Amino acid sequence: ERAAAAHEFVVADTTALMVAVYSEFLFDDRRLLAGALRAQSGYALTLLTAVDIAWQADAHQRDGAHVREPVDRLLRHALTSAELPFSVVYGSGPQRRASALAAIRTALLPQADPAPAASTPRWRWVCERCGDPQCETLLSPKT
Repeated sequence: ERAAAAHEFVVADTTALMVAVYSEFLFDDRRLLAGALRAQSGYALTLLTAVDIAWQADAHQRDGAHVREPVDRLLRHALTSAELPFSVVYGSGPQRRASALAAIRTALLPQADPAPAASTPRWRWVCERCGDPQCETLLSPKT
């Protein structure tokens, strides 16, 4: 919040939403979710990294590859249910960076009608495989 007050753009890696999703995944505890989604709703865009590259351990990560897809599913479900905007970033290296920048540019474009009438429902497409990372992997360009 302090950074947002002082800067036009703020990038947050690991928000309260990730803590809430992991709380649900590890402890079957959803108590943090509502507050985390309220906080997340203040962001113009959420970028999700696709599970299209191999998982690699680092010095800080305790989980393994088996956690990626279930956590990704919970995260997508939370964002979709709350109708929060998100974009999935694919590829590796320059392709992943270009994918992220394209999503950010799109989010920054001025909207023709930034405040639609309350009676106009927001359009939302949900396919039968939403939340299935394999579905997106099959549709994304191969790296």
